Amino acid sequence: MLKCSQFVHTARRNNWYTPSWKERIHGGLWGLPGMVICFPLFAVIYDTVKKAVRRGLAKQGKIELWEQYKADYPDEPSAGA
Repeated sequence: MLKCSQFVHTARRNNWYTPSWKERIHGGLWGLPGMVICFPLFAVIYDTVKKAVRRGLAKQGKIELWEQYKADYPDEPSAGA
């Protein structure tokens, strides 16, 4: 029985399958250039959400929840881990 990847390989080799424009664009975007763009983008999104949560907790007077979270889950792993 053929696996999906074997079928696609056979279909492309025999010209039974032509990639759509979506596959051509997305296949190229999410390679190395996608990593170069997305890694910093999601780091900025993560930092923005983290700051918004901290600001919201401080505004509600529940900053001790943030401090407890930071104590339980530090940003940098300990040296023994």
